[in-house]
Amino acid sequence: MELLFTLKSLGKKQAYLKEAPIHIETTNDITLRQLLERIVTHQVEQFNKKIDSPELVSFLSEKSIQSKTTSGKVGFGDIYNTEKADVTKSIETVIQAYEDGLIAIFVNDQQIEALESMITIQERDTITIIRFTFLTGSFI
Repeated sequence: MELLFTLKSLGKKQAYLKEAPIHIETTNDITLRQLLERIVTHQVEQFNKKIDSPELVSFLSEKSIQSKTTSGKVGFGDIYNTEKADVTKSIETVIQAYEDGLIAIFVNDQQIEALESMITIQERDTITIIRFTFLTGSFI
């Protein structure tokens, strides 16, 4: 099933991903926990694939430089850490982050409140993960 996936962070004007399509094996009725596990598994596999087959020569075209300057960061997308991500540990981390209230999950603009909530998803539904950023400072 193809879903549209967006990851945002509060305090940043632009999303990390702008509704990037993600293909996962799933049924229409799924719990939030199962959905997160499948999304994380997909993302870890994509990350590990980049490590296994790096580009020999990376370059930026004029068009890609222009599009990256609007986001404020121009880079080649190189990965300097060649250690592969562990799927099990990554799943545990995202579940813990959800339980601790560090992220919020929305399916088609509707917030999902509990990990065991049943969700009905359809082809090309939008999954948005918002990562909360805490402010630092002192009370006077």
